[in-house]
Amino acid sequence: MAAMPVSEQDKTIFVIDDDAIIRLSCEQILKKSGYKVETFASGYEGIERLKQAHPPLLVVDIKMPELDGVEVIKIGRKIDPDVVI
Repeated sequence: MAAMPVSEQDKTIFVIDDDAIIRLSCEQILKKSGYKVETFASGYEGIERLKQAHPPLLVVDIKMPELDGVEVIKIGRKIDPDVVI
């Protein structure tokens, strides 16, 4: 059985974290593993992008100012119930 082609969207991971070092570290590690990575410094930025694109995976910091990770997860699941967080 032939493998199904993987779209770029299927290989994209969103990293939502207010710490720039964490975002950069996650991005470098994930890119080395062949993933496309989009990073966001706030929950609001990540949610706005999630409305446009539906990556299979979100990496979310729980403790963030303004919109914390728990709220990002709740909103993210409403936007895309199939996303893995």
